Amino acid sequence: MKLIGAGFGRTGTTSTQAALEQLLGRPCYHMEVVLKNDPHLDAWHGLATDGAMDWRSLLADFGACVDFPICLYYEELMALYPDAPVLLTERDPEAWWASWKKLMNLVSGMRFMGRIVPRARRAIQFIDGIVLDPVFGGEMEKDSAIRAYLAHNERVKRTVPSERLLVYEVTQGWEPLCALLDVPVPDTPFPHLASGVGRARQVLEDAFRR
Repeated sequence: MKLIGAGFGRTGTTSTQAALEQLLGRPCYHMEVVLKNDPHLDAWHGLATDGAMDWRSLLADFGACVDFPICLYYEELMALYPDAPVLLTERDPEAWWASWKKLMNLVSGMRFMGRIVPRARRAIQFIDGIVLDPVFGGEMEKDSAIRAYLAHNERVKRTVPSERLLVYEVTQGWEPLCALLDVPVPDTPFPHLASGVGRARQVLEDAFRR
């Protein structure tokens, strides 16, 4: 594990995932991995229901991790991988909320599938048990969600030693990431990938309908 992502989803984590995979030559863990792979969904569902996780087995094939749900466990991962720096992806709180609200509206609209599709039910239980209930109190109200977002970011900055932390926005491109990882700057454009509702809808539909 070469880098631990501590930033919430909808802060450019899809672009960051692609950039890290290019820099490290290894897969980067992301929520999409959980939703697309039964062993990973089962592992997170197990954490939500009985509190157990074998982090080394979960992340054995990955060189970095970003996005929900892994960003909530940055402290556990810091202890497990003491040489890995921590990346806090951020964006303007209002812009984050607008993107997050669209995603949560999509999830809410697909909850009915949890009543009829077992895999969808496990996915909903994991999302509620790991992310929505403990982080956001099960609510999707703007002011409280932004407070949760900002509180998490401040906690990361307070708990991670400054020499181990990079606070980063994807608009900064390659240079800060390359300096953090001590790798050359690529001569290709930074992968600014759109991760809008259309992409999220496809991932969720694929995950929920298996």
